[in-house]
Amino acid sequence: MKKTKLLLILGCLLILSGCSKPAATATDMNDQPIAVTVRSVKIGSIANSDIFSGRTAAAAETSITAEMAGIVEKVYVSLGQRVEKGDMLLSIKAVDASKSVDQAKAALELARASYNNALGGNVTNQLNQLENAASLARLGYDEAQRNYGIYKELYDAGGIAEDQYKKVQLALNQADQQLKAAEKAYETAKNQAIPDSQALAKKQLEQAEVAYKIATSNLDKLTLKAPASGIITTINFSDNEMISQGMPAFILSDLNKLEATLQVAEMDISKFKAGDSVSVSLSDQVLPGVVKDVSQVTDARSSLYTVNIVIDNSAHNYPAGMAVDVQLTREKSENAVLIPKKAVFEEDGQQYVYLCKDNKAVKTAVTTGLSDPFTLEITQGVHEGDTVVIGGLSLIKDGDNLFPVEKED
Repeated sequence: MKKTKLLLILGCLLILSGCSKPAATATDMNDQPIAVTVRSVKIGSIANSDIFSGRTAAAAETSITAEMAGIVEKVYVSLGQRVEKGDMLLSIKAVDASKSVDQAKAALELARASYNNALGGNVTNQLNQLENAASLARLGYDEAQRNYGIYKELYDAGGIAEDQYKKVQLALNQADQQLKAAEKAYETAKNQAIPDSQALAKKQLEQAEVAYKIATSNLDKLTLKAPASGIITTINFSDNEMISQGMPAFILSDLNKLEATLQVAEMDISKFKAGDSVSVSLSDQVLPGVVKDVSQVTDARSSLYTVNIVIDNSAHNYPAGMAVDVQLTREKSENAVLIPKKAVFEEDGQQYVYLCKDNKAVKTAVTTGLSDPFTLEITQGVHEGDTVVIGGLSLIKDGDNLFPVEKED
């Protein structure tokens, strides 16, 4: 019985050993295709470029300053508003300026009447007119002296600028001269001939005309107007605020052109030349730009060079102050043979790629040209339409069978 069982076990083992397959050899393993990623070689353009970051500003700005001190009566514009040349921006309250115009106008009319009477030869009328002119000159001098006292106190207290104080001082000196001239004219007229009186009346008229022009000019300074067309980008005063002479009230910007300022290191400054064209990425748009100027000295704080780029903004699509990226293209190749950078590997100083030909790996030496972050130009070794391996390079060697998987761009 035991002998029968042993024979049955041996028979089963023989049957199983007869059904098993022979073990695979190393040669058989090498014949198995290796899956790799491939891509067709294409023709295109490639550029060697550098990217620099900066920020835009208005290419031209005008500071509009107050020419007289006073209280702001009204601001007529708002921030960001477009204005045309001559538009009213701000008015200043100044009662004294209006009074000065009225007094100067009265003095001018009196001087003109005196001159006309002198030309008529009526000595009596002329003397009366000269006497009236002296009286009026005395009133003008008294008023100028009163104004001088007020402005001197303000100047001593630091309330007004020296330039304004000197103008008031000059007005007092002019009033004093006019008074002396008027009194002398009256005294002279009593003892001199009519021709002399006529000459003096003419001089008084000329002085009165000058005084009137100065007074009306000061009145015009109470209103600030736009010197050119542009955008109001800064307003420094509001209604009823005190404004001082010479202080900037507005910044008027011309946004027809924007200017991007770049800070560039020493190693890159030689790449920029005035007049060169660049590409500017602004608000997800690519715009043409031109290098306006390149500084020849470094900034004292950053130790970097400043480069200014001008951008056309005549459509006013972009405000000032936006961040930009400026692309400077040094070299460009058209109709170039292009492959992904990751397809190239190096051995002993020589660059290679694996081409996939008839589903076999073909190690091919190449010569490269321009490059960007992801792409290489091939000048020798690969042609349009070839299939290059871009994934799985470490798994294959020259002559291996391949299972190529095409990868789109």
